[in-house]
Amino acid sequence: MPSRRRLVIVALCTAGLVVAWKARRDPTPASTIGRDLRVNALIRDHHRAQLDALALDAYPRWVLANPTRLCPETLEELMPYAPATARVTDPWEHRYHFGCNGPDPDIAQLWVQSAGPDTTFGTGDDLWSARR
Repeated sequence: MPSRRRLVIVALCTAGLVVAWKARRDPTPASTIGRDLRVNALIRDHHRAQLDALALDAYPRWVLANPTRLCPETLEELMPYAPATARVTDPWEHRYHFGCNGPDPDIAQLWVQSAGPDTTFGTGDDLWSARR
């Protein structure tokens, strides 16, 4: 009798190990979704950092260099003041939208917007700079 019980325990442990090994080698859709969400979050965070580099880093430097103007006419005007990694197009090769407005018309604030992966402005996946 003890040998039969031992055999059942060994069989159950072996089955558990096989299931665990197979799950690690061949991810289930649930684990793939979790991984995709993490990757998408990293892409979104990196992309938002690009937008903030233009709005929060390059724009104040541009204002200091252009004290008589409140807003650049193009994003290219900001590029000399932006980090070397900054771009005027999003990862999907579409130009950013931008504008300068704030509660006080004498104090401009630059905002930058990307249409996001669906490449359509005004949808839920749009990304904005921190200041808008």
